[in-house]
Amino acid sequence: MKVEIPQVHWQGDRESIFSIDFLPFTNFFVTCGYDNDESMFIRFWQWEKNDQISEGERIKENSKEPDNVNSTLTWKPVFKYGDRSQNGAPNVVKFSPLGNKMVSAGVQDIASIWDYKLRYVEMGKTEMEHRWGVCKTLRGHFSEISDVSWSRDEKYLATGSIDNTAILWNVEKGVQLQRFEQHKNYVSGVTIDPLFNYIITQSNDKTVKVHKNTESKSIKFYYKNNIYKRKYLIDEEGKQVSLSKEEEDEIYDSKAMQDEKQYKVVNERMFLDDTECFSFSRRADFSPDGSFFILPCGIYHPVPGEKEKKYASYGFIRNNISEPAFILPSPSTTPLVVRFHPALFERKEEDTPFIDLPYISVFAIATMEDIFIYTTRSLYPYASISNIHYAELTDLAWTTREHQDIEKSGSKLMACSRDGFITLVDFDEGELGTQLTQTQLPENISSLFDYLTIDSLTSEPVGETEVKEVIIPKFKSRKSKPQVTEAIPDAKHPEEMKIETNPK
Repeated sequence: MKVEIPQVHWQGDRESIFSIDFLPFTNFFVTCGYDNDESMFIRFWQWEKNDQISEGERIKENSKEPDNVNSTLTWKPVFKYGDRSQNGAPNVVKFSPLGNKMVSAGVQDIASIWDYKLRYVEMGKTEMEHRWGVCKTLRGHFSEISDVSWSRDEKYLATGSIDNTAILWNVEKGVQLQRFEQHKNYVSGVTIDPLFNYIITQSNDKTVKVHKNTESKSIKFYYKNNIYKRKYLIDEEGKQVSLSKEEEDEIYDSKAMQDEKQYKVVNERMFLDDTECFSFSRRADFSPDGSFFILPCGIYHPVPGEKEKKYASYGFIRNNISEPAFILPSPSTTPLVVRFHPALFERKEEDTPFIDLPYISVFAIATMEDIFIYTTRSLYPYASISNIHYAELTDLAWTTREHQDIEKSGSKLMACSRDGFITLVDFDEGELGTQLTQTQLPENISSLFDYLTIDSLTSEPVGETEVKEVIIPKFKSRKSKPQVTEAIPDAKHPEEMKIETNPK
């Protein structure tokens, strides 16, 4: 694993970057954010091998020579073109899973749909080339849009807004299918289940709403569940009690049984409000097979029933969305973004994943300051990366090489920040495991990775995904890092970038 921070003015003169995304299975990517001359809020780039250096020259993990960082990059970003048609800086950009469309949305209350076709390079000029451009706009929100999510077949799009609502759109027709109005504060995150059975919205009102598809001929989601608190029992010693759901429900309903067994019922809220988390977005994500999803911006109590709180992300499996299956603590700052690797990996005989599926998933969580990379082989992070930016991290994006060569490829993870820089995490071939091809996947999810239509998908992923109790891994304390609250204009990147693999 190599970490590189190119010294590039991605958005204007080191203006904030709000979102990034890869075109699926390519090194082509998009950035969006502020621009000091308000001319190119959206820019398109390509990672290319840096031919000027030898293969072995990489950025050093604890480099104290940031002035020389560009000369040691393995990959260099090449600017392709920018777009001047946007009215205001977008908060989010995302390519569709098929790579045929893109959406941008932000300060305006509209979502712009993009496609790739032959276009004039500049207005008034005759020169034309294939490039991305706006082909359609979706209007329906009353204020700026904070997050977006595509359906796997790219026919539908969900948007969340600070008008306290989320909307499901038919992209082809450009019409609003359904408006979700259950939240009492900003909708800061939205994600669509790859199997199109659930839409999940997360809000600054400390709740997550789960909406389920009626699975009728017409698309219609109904409000199914409100995720906002954990309820559990502790014994007289203050330890959490592990019982079957039936036993727990019986005790919850009987004060006499609680007194008899000397159990105490604990109710703890799970998520931060806007006075505790100042980030604009809370970007949850589903695993690529739809078997589970992870919600950021959480809090939990490491000692049951006590007041001490720590930041965390909550994981839920699709066959039990009423309570978390696992908790991933964040040692220092609030987790903001969850992003899953688009491929699945081979499960070896010695693997004992915490979710029992015949393959391994990989995902990354960005907190305000750090990046944690996980695989489902362990609840402990595979790697952590810190001291890389001076301001809040805002988004993550994964890619791997073309699908037909997927088993031969490495992977890339990008993270962007309000300090105007991007971090590239480059994984060697096989470092995360052996990526599975579509033909190697179980039959009932293989169509998800062959990019077929939603109509051909089965309703549930393969395998038993029940996790019997909430598992909370513990982290060793780390050395405190310098407290830097804003970008330093002449700085290249924070000193002593810290990379840890397999921390225990």
